[in-house]
Amino acid sequence: MSLSAGNIKGSDILEEFISESGIDLSEVYDFVTGKRYAAVILNNGNIGIAANIINITDFDFISAGSFDVKIPEHRLFLSAYFNAHFNYADNNLLHEDLFSIVDFSFYKSLVMVGYSKPMTEKLKKKNVSVHIFDNQVEAPFIKDQSMLNSYIAKSDSVILTGTSIINNTLGEILNNAKQNSDIFLTGPSVPMSKYILEKKNIKGLFGTVFTENTGKIIDLIKKDKGTDCLKKYGKKVAMIKLQDGNL
Repeated sequence: MSLSAGNIKGSDILEEFISESGIDLSEVYDFVTGKRYAAVILNNGNIGIAANIINITDFDFISAGSFDVKIPEHRLFLSAYFNAHFNYADNNLLHEDLFSIVDFSFYKSLVMVGYSKPMTEKLKKKNVSVHIFDNQVEAPFIKDQSMLNSYIAKSDSVILTGTSIINNTLGEILNNAKQNSDIFLTGPSVPMSKYILEKKNIKGLFGTVFTENTGKIIDLIKKDKGTDCLKKYGKKVAMIKLQDGNL
C-alpha cells in the first residue's frame, strides 16, 4: 500500500523523499524503538536506523492513513524507512569515514551541529578548533543555541549529524550557510541519498550500512544501546560530491 505525504508544507528533505520515492508499507517487516535509536526492517532484510531524539516509544505504522512530517512519530519512522531504502540502493558507495576523506585543517571556521565526542577528539588531535552546538547537551564547550545561525553564516565548513533530518533543521542550516561553505552529514541516521548530495553546499554524506546480524541489531536497539554498540555490526560508507576531481 503506497501512502501519500498528507498534510505537509514548506521545504523538508523528508517531503522530497516521499515525493520522489513514495512509501510502500507492504515492504516493511517491522518497526522497533529504543531510547537511543529506532529501526525499520524491510522484508528483504534491509535495515535503516534513526536516532530517537524525540523519545518515541511506539508507532503503529500499519494504521497510518497518510504521513504528516509535522508529527514526531512519523518523522522518526520515515527517517528509518528511507535509510533502509537508500543505504542499499547504490553499490558504488565508498567504504570510508569522514576523517579519511576530509582534511579539516584546511578550514578556518568549523562548526559542528550535534555533538560527537569521537569526532571532537579526532579534531583536537589534529589541532583543529571547532564551534559545537547541541541543544541536547549541557557542557561548557557547547555554544548557546541562539548563536547558531550567526556562526553558520560565517563558517567555511559545517559537520552535521543525521539528526538534522529527523528534527528538520537541515533546511534552515543550508539556507543560512554562505555560498562557499562545505557541509558534511555524518552518523548512522544519514541516508545515502543523491537528493541530499545535490543540495547546495553539501559535499559529502557519511553513514552506516548494516548487512549482517540484523537480529542482534534489533535486540541492541530494544535494549536502548547506542552508537558504540551498533557500529560493531555496520560498515561505514560515504558518498561525496566531486568537483574537477577534487572534494
